[in-house]
Amino acid sequence: MPILHISVRQYKTRNACWVLAPTRTGKVKDFVIGKISVPTMDIDNPLPQLGWLKEKVLSFDCILDLLRGMEFKDLLDDETLNTWEVVLEKGMRKKDWLLHFFRHYTTADGRAAWPREDIDFSQHFLKADVWEDQLESAMAFDLIGAHRVRKVESEYGAFLVSTNDFSTIETRPAFGRFGADMYFTSWGM
Repeated sequence: MPILHISVRQYKTRNACWVLAPTRTGKVKDFVIGKISVPTMDIDNPLPQLGWLKEKVLSFDCILDLLRGMEFKDLLDDETLNTWEVVLEKGMRKKDWLLHFFRHYTTADGRAAWPREDIDFSQHFLKADVWEDQLESAMAFDLIGAHRVRKVESEYGAFLVSTNDFSTIETRPAFGRFGADMYFTSWGM
C-alpha cells in the first residue's frame, strides 16, 4: 500500500502533446539493482533545477522502467494463500474489493485515482448474482465485438463472433485462455 499512498497522489494526468520527441543521444549514468540497469535521468530532460543533485535523483519515468524490469511474485497460482474467500465480504464482488483501495484517492491534479466507469455492466445485466445472456448480445452487436460480427449459415446460429485466433496467446497459470466462438440467432440471442 505505501506505493499507492505515495505514487498515486503524485501522478498527474498526462496528455500526448507533453511527450516530446527525443532530441539528444548519449550515455547517462545507470542505477543498478541486481541484474536491472536503469538510466538515472532522461537525457532530454535532465532536471537542471536540481543542480548537482540531478544525478542522484531518478525521474518518475526511470522509476517506472525499474519497476517493469523487476521480478514480481504475486502468488496468484498458490491456491492456499490467494483465494477470494479470504478477502470478499458478503455481497462483495471481486471488482468491488479491488476498487475499494482506490476509492478515497485522487491524483495530484484532483482526478479520481481510478477512472470513472463509462458503462457499469452489472447495473444492466447482473440480476440476483447471475449475469444475463443479453450481456453477450450487447457486447457482440453494440460494443467491442461489433466489428467482428459475421453473418453465417450454420446449425449453431445466424451470426458469429469468432475470437479463436486469440487462443494461442499465452496466459499465466490459473488464468483462463483467450478465444471462443459466439453464435447468435437471427434476433441476436
